[in-house]
Amino acid sequence: HVILCLRKIVINQSPAHTRFFQKMIYELRIFTHRVLCCNAMVATQMISFCMVLINLIAAMLYQLVSSDIQGYPDGSLPVSLRTLIHK
Repeated sequence: HVILCLRKIVINQSPAHTRFFQKMIYELRIFTHRVLCCNAMVATQMISFCMVLINLIAAMLYQLVSSDIQGYPDGSLPVSLRTLIHK
């Protein structure tokens, strides 16, 4: 699901950013595969932790990359960023 979110972001970015995100998605796939190959219990904990981490990273990158989308004066986040964090 996170990968889908990242893909959505990738479509809207410049080629340099797109390459960066594609590399990131590729690394995530390999990492997830490695995690799934170890102990199931550890894997579940790791994956849930990574999901949180990935969501945070994606949200931060999204804000960095789309400089035109800023938080609103009252401190709330733009809709696109808010939906990304909650998914």
